[in-house]
Amino acid sequence: MKKSIYIFYILIILLNYSCSKDNADQKNIDESPGIVTLIFPENNTECNEGTVISDTQSEVTFRWNPSKNADSYVLEINNLDSNTTQNINTSVTEEKVVLERGANYSWKVISKLNSTSLTTYSSTWRFFNASIPIKSHVPDQALILKPIPNSTLDFCPVTLEWTSNDKDNDISFHEIVLDLNYPPTAIIGSTNDNSFQPNLLSGKTYYWQIITIDSDGNKSSSEISSFIIDSSVDSSICSPGVSSSTITDLVKDGSMDNTGDWKLRQLWTASDNSVNHGFVDGEYAFRSADGVRYSNAILWQEINVEHGVVYSFNMNVRSSGTSNSWLEVYFGSQDVNNGSDEYTDGGVQIFVKSFGDNENCGVNSYDGSIFDVAKNGCPIPSESLLNQDGKVVFSSSDLTSNGTIILGIKAGNYDGTFGSGIFIDDVSLIAD
Repeated sequence: MKKSIYIFYILIILLNYSCSKDNADQKNIDESPGIVTLIFPENNTECNEGTVISDTQSEVTFRWNPSKNADSYVLEINNLDSNTTQNINTSVTEEKVVLERGANYSWKVISKLNSTSLTTYSSTWRFFNASIPIKSHVPDQALILKPIPNSTLDFCPVTLEWTSNDKDNDISFHEIVLDLNYPPTAIIGSTNDNSFQPNLLSGKTYYWQIITIDSDGNKSSSEISSFIIDSSVDSSICSPGVSSSTITDLVKDGSMDNTGDWKLRQLWTASDNSVNHGFVDGEYAFRSADGVRYSNAILWQEINVEHGVVYSFNMNVRSSGTSNSWLEVYFGSQDVNNGSDEYTDGGVQIFVKSFGDNENCGVNSYDGSIFDVAKNGCPIPSESLLNQDGKVVFSSSDLTSNGTIILGIKAGNYDGTFGSGIFIDDVSLIAD
């Protein structure tokens, strides 16, 4: 009996505690401010309403529905671009706030009740405060289609293809930038279409991009793409364009008849550079001076060319054999008389040397095209503008300020001799 009375009293106590706790929770709910509903600026929109104060600022009106039980509010506005926040205390449901134009914002409202420390937060909305209306958009970046980037092509001719777009639909034309160097700088042509056939060479890597220009002069550049034309492809079919050059052979006095078109400059210093060079019976001879085993000199002339046009270069060379000597061809853009005791502008295009591995085609006697001679131990440098067939396309960056190239033929030896001499003739640069 006593046990039953004891259990009865415990149940009475638990029931009283539960009712007391429920009443306290209900009191907290009743005394908490309600969550407001945001009205304006609307979520994820561009806000074009408001009063323009200046080119950089506008006044925007924020509005929200009233909260149940709230005595006041905190309007919290965050500039997402500058990561700065404005907190505005108010007792009304509408506030005018000065904002930066052309910036992204988020905002929310905190409801407060004076009789309690409890607060409630609305959802967070985002918007873009409109800037000065854009009258002209920059064209979208052109998208490269063909050739597929980094691909190797076994065919010619090659057509460059891309897509382009402009919000104002006012694209005027595209400029084609194509070069053997990275990044490309030579503008080889322009078109209103989305395709272009350039003059190319086999065995070369090309870098290219498209510049899109609209009617207001706004420009955008595509990403840089690249492709390789396999050396097995015949270069003659890779050049659909027609040169505007009216000169057949651009080299003056290529037959070496001493007409005054060639110039000679001895390099290094005079004391260690005695030579016995000169014109001999329709050839030019690079010969050693008696007792001198060190020499360096360059025979050169300036030639008018066009960028983007395919040319064929050739030169006949002969010798009975040399030691520690070189014969090098340059296409430069800098003056030979530049004050330096050396000339390497543009890099070696093709060479005949007698120094050992990969520079050994000039040791024994030879007579013929420099390209045939070089095949026997003197590979064409990878950075050369020439391909294995002697084809070359100049970009605007390869030319002098006058639109010319410096054709330089340099010969020398280092503790060696030219033997009976290195003889050159039939030097030609012909527009295909």
